[in-house]
Amino acid sequence: AAPADSAGEAVAAASFAPPPALSPAPTRTARQPPELAAEPEVEAQRWAATALSLAPGATFEVPIFVPEPSRCRYSFTVAAADGSVVGFSIGLLGMKPQATARAAQHDGEIEVPGGVGGMLVVTLDNNNSMFSNTVVACEVVTEPLSQLAAVSRFRERQLLRHNLFQAQEELAAQDDALAAIAAEEVVLQDELEKAQAAVEAAAQRIAANSARGSAVETRKCELQDEVRALQAGVGKMLWEVLRASWRKALKPQPHSKADAKMATHEP
Repeated sequence: AAPADSAGEAVAAASFAPPPALSPAPTRTARQPPELAAEPEVEAQRWAATALSLAPGATFEVPIFVPEPSRCRYSFTVAAADGSVVGFSIGLLGMKPQATARAAQHDGEIEVPGGVGGMLVVTLDNNNSMFSNTVVACEVVTEPLSQLAAVSRFRERQLLRHNLFQAQEELAAQDDALAAIAAEEVVLQDELEKAQAAVEAAAQRIAANSARGSAVETRKCELQDEVRALQAGVGKMLWEVLRASWRKALKPQPHSKADAKMATHEP
């Protein structure tokens, strides 16, 4: 039984040794996001007046040539905060204005068809005032629709490239995480096998100890039977000795040589 115990202890000791340290996962070189290309330029036309003074009842017109369909943004603000207002209109020359307003402040946006000879006309008037000038700030910006569309498409492509890069980076990170999990699983599987071997060795030791205990119990019973037999034999021998001594003690002793001689001839 002793060799089996030693083997079991050796296996158990080896099984419950500290697990080997996990090898560090290979570090992945971080990719740089794609370089952003230069955004297409928009050739905007801008007319602005920061302090345009309009005389009472005066009208001011600004022609702006528009060679192609464009977006037009406009705004105006009366400088004085005394409730003064101005009239504003914008549209192609010789056509009905596309936007009008009469206010102290206003802004908006229109699309101008444009084309060869297309002329946009901006009109400001001070018809609401009969005695004082009105100072107004105004800005008009035109931007070709084709160029704006190119910028929009460019930004969409850049966004798609950025999203693709982010998705690829996330996928690579998930691959790294799966690789680390797989490596840890190998180590854990090895530890599990060692633990199972230790359990089997312990079961063998338990079985060996049980068999040894049964043999000891059987020998104990045999020794108890031998002790009882020896005790019975010793008791019998003592009884025989006692009987012999009693017989000798109870037998009458002769008082003379003649009596002794007679006694020796007695049956």
